[in-house]
Amino acid sequence: MKTKAFITRILICLVLSLIPAQEIENSIFSTRMQLRNQWTQAKNIQLVEVKTNSQSPLQSFEEVIPQILKSNPSVIVIPWFIDNKKSLESSTSFLNHPKVIWSSFNEPLHISKPSLVTSRFRFKPFFQDSDGTVRRFKINSSNQDSLALQALFLKKFKIIEDLEIKKENWINFIGPPGTFDQCTIESTSNITKNCPHLENKIIVLSRENLNSFWNTTLPTPIGEMKPSEILANEIYTIIEKKTLYYIPEFAHIFILMAVILFCAYFIIYYPVIISSTVIFSLGIFSITFVFQIFFHYFHIYIPIVNFTIATIVSYLIFTGYRLAFQETLQWRNLKSFQQSKEIDLMKSNFISLVSHDLKTPIAKIQTAAQALKKEQQDQENPSALIKKYISSIENNTLELKSYITSILNLSRIESQKVTLNKSSNDINKIIENCLKRMRSLAQQKNIIFETKFEPLFSIECDEHLIQQVLTNLVDNAIRYSPVDSKIILSTTEDNDFIHVSIEDFGPGIPKEQIPLMFRKFGRVQQTKLGSPKGTGLGLYLSQYFINLHGGNIQFKTKENSGTTFTFLLPVTNS
Repeated sequence: MKTKAFITRILICLVLSLIPAQEIENSIFSTRMQLRNQWTQAKNIQLVEVKTNSQSPLQSFEEVIPQILKSNPSVIVIPWFIDNKKSLESSTSFLNHPKVIWSSFNEPLHISKPSLVTSRFRFKPFFQDSDGTVRRFKINSSNQDSLALQALFLKKFKIIEDLEIKKENWINFIGPPGTFDQCTIESTSNITKNCPHLENKIIVLSRENLNSFWNTTLPTPIGEMKPSEILANEIYTIIEKKTLYYIPEFAHIFILMAVILFCAYFIIYYPVIISSTVIFSLGIFSITFVFQIFFHYFHIYIPIVNFTIATIVSYLIFTGYRLAFQETLQWRNLKSFQQSKEIDLMKSNFISLVSHDLKTPIAKIQTAAQALKKEQQDQENPSALIKKYISSIENNTLELKSYITSILNLSRIESQKVTLNKSSNDINKIIENCLKRMRSLAQQKNIIFETKFEPLFSIECDEHLIQQVLTNLVDNAIRYSPVDSKIILSTTEDNDFIHVSIEDFGPGIPKEQIPLMFRKFGRVQQTKLGSPKGTGLGLYLSQYFINLHGGNIQFKTKENSGTTFTFLLPVTNS
């Protein structure tokens, strides 16, 4: 595949995967928050609602603060604005208490030891996302901040000194509405009865008859909550050091790139069914399990919308890319196959044409040579030179005829036009007829034939093809045998097979050339007798013809000791 096209598609997938989908991600965040929620109570935080309505004997909210302080809490948080000067003046005694944190509309948050306040904050209740849901709390340089209250009292208790507070923090909600311990105070006399466990706790106050923001509810990822309860979750998040970590943009892009490359690899190098199964099953596994484990145990939130988009987009783009590539490749292969077929057809036609055209003049030459030979035999004193020329013409004609026959047989094999014309034959007679034709060639090297035939029953075989096999094997034996040697031909019957062996005493076959013996155009090169002529098709055709009969051919050789070729033919007609 082309690198440029591959990289272009990777970049397209990345760009499409970065499509803004914050609204969808916010909804998924809420669902994942509910799935990972701890559903436990924070024992060190207590929500206290103070009733000062017409039915309550408690006339002023400020009356209850001194009574709560008697229970020895860790700190009392008054989260709303105290903008009434009269109330502010009447409450000075407890508002300056070291354990009381409060907010004023026109004043910064107050605490008894200002030296612990490193910056001045103006209080902004909560940070809401575009859909109105509270998921984060922020602190920034503009002094509008929902973390100021917590930050100040944490400074006081020295809890925050080893905790990094970022400008934007995700709230780790402990549970749904009602998770924190809550109690109600209607009078100063029932504090101990209604709220008996305030000692060493962080008290977050709420006021029932306060007609303001603090008496409403706000949407959160796990349900509608009162502001005081949201504030309690923020406090819990910080003091327990469980602020959620939302992966930065560079890490987000890195994961998207890894997903895209992963999908591309499987789609390109694996079958469609396997790649689809792996990609989508792994995608579901990552979304529902791996990412949730990071969220639940390590408080790391990995957004999944863009991850899902990356998986789907990569699958669609690279599947289309692969199909287009395969279609192009198939088209090229088809064209190549068609061209190859045309070339093979042209080659077959050429071989057939040339071979058939050559057979006619060869037959004429052969006829003329035989006529001259017969006329020479009739003469009383034939010329030795004429006899030599006639013998040469005859031998070369036979050799050329053998070449043409081999080429024609190869053409028939490649066009799958070879058929068996079986008939009942005596294999010993077929061998004897072959030896008669080959005897004149053997006499040129003073080679004698020795036969060891067992009496055999007739077998069903194609006489013409078996003659070609024998001619090829005997011709090879003569070519590679030294002068004044012999060739042994033997037949036996064993295990429903007839064994025909041709043994010579030539130089044998070198080990490195043994694997080439039955290959097309394979010949033994550079023997002690030189490099005998031949097409290199004899053994290839012989093996094909014997296999066509249901038999097999094999050989044994030893360098400088000779070679024995044996072919087996089944006795019964299968």
